[in-house]
Amino acid sequence: MEFLSYIKELMLKYECLIIPNFGAFITRDFKGGFKSDENLFLPPYKEIGFNSLLIDNDGILVDCIAKKNNIPYTDALINLQKEVDFLKKRLKNIPVIIDDIGELSINSNNKVIFNPFNSFNFNLHSFGLSTFKKIPIKIDYSSSNPNKSKIHYMEKSNEESFSFKPDKSIKKFNPLKYVAVGIISILIISFSYYLIDDYIDEKRIISAEKGQEKIKKNVQKAKFNLGSISPIEINLITEKKLYNVDLIFDGDEVLDVRLPAHVILKVIETEPGYKGNTATGALKPAKLETDYMINVPLFINEDDKIRVDTRTGAYVERYKNSI
Repeated sequence: MEFLSYIKELMLKYECLIIPNFGAFITRDFKGGFKSDENLFLPPYKEIGFNSLLIDNDGILVDCIAKKNNIPYTDALINLQKEVDFLKKRLKNIPVIIDDIGELSINSNNKVIFNPFNSFNFNLHSFGLSTFKKIPIKIDYSSSNPNKSKIHYMEKSNEESFSFKPDKSIKKFNPLKYVAVGIISILIISFSYYLIDDYIDEKRIISAEKGQEKIKKNVQKAKFNLGSISPIEINLITEKKLYNVDLIFDGDEVLDVRLPAHVILKVIETEPGYKGNTATGALKPAKLETDYMINVPLFINEDDKIRVDTRTGAYVERYKNSI
């Protein structure tokens, strides 16, 4: 009877499993707790029972048989009905045992009797949990105890003990363990000192840099009274044009050189210019009569004169008037 081997698997998924024209297996939930009469702690579990009044096909078992054997549903239903008829005939002679489920038999009134084994917990949420027995403690209050203190005795039990039993073996003194701990401690202290010392040096360097920067700013903002110093004019000659350059002295030391804002210089070397390049914004290198290299627009040619900004050294415009 092949279908009996599927009952356990299906009862893990469903709370009710009907065997058509025979009866139904049903599970009931029970909360875990403590059975004082047996000193047992029980996890939550499902208990399986049998109801001979539920005989209408619910399709669960037939569908399982069809999928397991890869046959049509109608063929599976016919095969199941044949096996159920055979089960009924066999029960009239001997009981039938279903693994991890229970025992089926027929009483004198021709009624199916089910005796569950309760050896398997069908509650999947309690997987791995099992019952265990509490070991009672006896307390001795006898007068033979002069201090009248409570003496506890554990009852002997054949059940497996869950209590922790310390190792009674004598531990030998191992000096290497303490030496290793000491060496590790010294290394940690040395490394910590190195990190702290490095951190302090870094902070000193940062503080010194900030101090130098502050002194530099203060010197730049400082004003010195050098008295009245008359400027000296020097003529700067570029081809035929003269420029006035002011020099400011402190005794024999030159303090400042003041050039004009713009000078007119001649381009002596550059790539040829092309018409129509005035709006592109592209630049090309050019060499001036002072050997100074500068970037100029593409339309500038050799022998052109340009205005140069003495403060930035940049091209300003092409000089159109002849000198």
